Amino acid sequence: MKVLSTMGDGTAYTRNGQFFVNSQNQLVVGMGDGYDLDPPITIPTGVSSLQISPDGIITGTKPGATAPASLGSFSLRNS
Repeated sequence: MKVLSTMGDGTAYTRNGQFFVNSQNQLVVGMGDGYDLDPPITIPTGVSSLQISPDGIITGTKPGATAPASLGSFSLRNS
């Protein structure tokens, strides 16, 4: 996730695991006001049934569709 550039190189890792979509339709890590993912992932307006798989693949059902579609992915690290 992206953090202030004054904190190391501006990138941090978390075990939080709670995500939400902010007012700009960006998927963010759910701490405080949210932290941006790197690279950012934009969720299209009106998407329902948003899910993140254990391997980091994001899917959701777009308006007018009946089946979920891939919306992006990010890398997950186990440590």
